Amino acid sequence: MLLGLVLGPSLTTVLAVTSPLLTISRALPQVVRVVRSGAKGVSAPTWMLLVVLAELWAIYGVVASVPAEVVTNVPTALLALAVVVLVARRRARLREALTTAALLTIAVAVFGGACVALHHESLEADVAVAGSLAIYLPQFAKVLRERDLDGVAPATWALACLSSISWGAYGLLIHKVPVYLPNVVLLPIAVVILVRTTRARNAVPRPLLAPSDIAAR
Repeated sequence: MLLGLVLGPSLTTVLAVTSPLLTISRALPQVVRVVRSGAKGVSAPTWMLLVVLAELWAIYGVVASVPAEVVTNVPTALLALAVVVLVARRRARLREALTTAALLTIAVAVFGGACVALHHESLEADVAVAGSLAIYLPQFAKVLRERDLDGVAPATWALACLSSISWGAYGLLIHKVPVYLPNVVLLPIAVVILVRTTRARNAVPRPLLAPSDIAAR
């Protein structure tokens, strides 16, 4: 309460705009990275979870008449799906990935419809919040286990860190535990992923110059 009174509504308004933008833009560097460098080290389950959760939040936005959720999560789902497709193509598993994405989308639609029919719209939000706590865990496990992370975009995880900070602050200002709690959990995980991918990228040895190349310099 004191934080909101001191900083005033202007910061809340700014965060209400920047938080969705950071969430949407998070996937863009990863899309570019997979196209340019491949998919080594990228966790397909993390991006599939991002698709599912974005779909859940988008449906919740429609049902609960929260346009911001729809505006944020429809492009987020599409961009996360683009990462899933690109990674699957690199690994020759496109059909499997598309089938899984389609089945999960159907499951989300059925679940959302059931929540509406039973007048348990809040249950959908509760499931989305619970799922949000786990979305980075597959990528977290992968960066701890593997050394070749050339396909992981550090910029994506820098944006993920900023997104968690922005949503966390916004949730505190509007006094919404479901908004800030997942981001308090996700921020340190995103930081570890960012540090690991950055170190892995900097640790890649540069090719040695031949004597003739050195002489030419």
